Amino acid sequence: MAIIISILIFFIYSVSFAQFKQGSIDTVYSVSFGSGQAFGQSAIFFPKNIFGLPDTNARFNAPSSSEDQICSIGLNGSITIGFKGKIVRDLPGKDFTVFENAFEFLEGRIFSEPAIIEVSKDGIIFYQFPIDSLTLKGCSGTYPTNGNENPYDPIRSGGNSYDLSEIGIDSVIVIRITDVSTILQNEKHPLYSPIVTGFDLDAIVGLHLQDIEIVSSVHNEYVSSDIISESEFVHYVNQGETVSLYSLNGTLILSSKNGVIRFNQIGTYILLFQNKNETKRKIIHIY
Repeated sequence: MAIIISILIFFIYSVSFAQFKQGSIDTVYSVSFGSGQAFGQSAIFFPKNIFGLPDTNARFNAPSSSEDQICSIGLNGSITIGFKGKIVRDLPGKDFTVFENAFEFLEGRIFSEPAIIEVSKDGIIFYQFPIDSLTLKGCSGTYPTNGNENPYDPIRSGGNSYDLSEIGIDSVIVIRITDVSTILQNEKHPLYSPIVTGFDLDAIVGLHLQDIEIVSSVHNEYVSSDIISESEFVHYVNQGETVSLYSLNGTLILSSKNGVIRFNQIGTYILLFQNKNETKRKIIHIY
């Protein structure tokens, strides 16, 4: 019987206090497409069509119309995204902008397919920007994109911009968008629209991005009679301790009490350690 000695390595992250950056999303942590339409959802286009900057052809009264530029998440659909190796920091002014495919179709009337915006510091606990379901204030997808303007200038770029200070958050690692267009299918709604088919995501840009740096690592040797991949995470659960592994979008992957937690999929995750006295969270990277 072969005895394999493997190494558990996980990294504790902090942020670099280097100059802030601007950039667009480049990571999809999870997506659950809804009903209504499947525009831009094909693997031929998605997720590349939501990365990068908004469609330069989009105008106040002329929306984007190409599947290689936008993706509909559908009615009641949801998508969780982020900036690889970066967090969005709260600084004076708006901190990120979401570009949908809204446009003016009557004088003073915007065709909107709204969504709520939630953000998270750890991928587990999410905080929602408040909305008014009648006026759609606070929703994304309610203001057209000015594709000929600087996408990092929220005064001129169009789209819906958000300030983390409005909800008391100093930084976030993920953003979740959930379509609520069905509220407009109610004939009694002041913005009633029977033809909504779901939020169309064009792009999201961060106005105050900061690099995440590895500041320390923990090595924990263990001995096993099984052949273990070098990328496998193994943690022996202490008595009275519960350890849970979550994806960055808050989905529970596995949990253990008084046993062993084992996982071998490369990626970045949230570990939650709980006992009767305290709860601790760590971001880990398995490679």
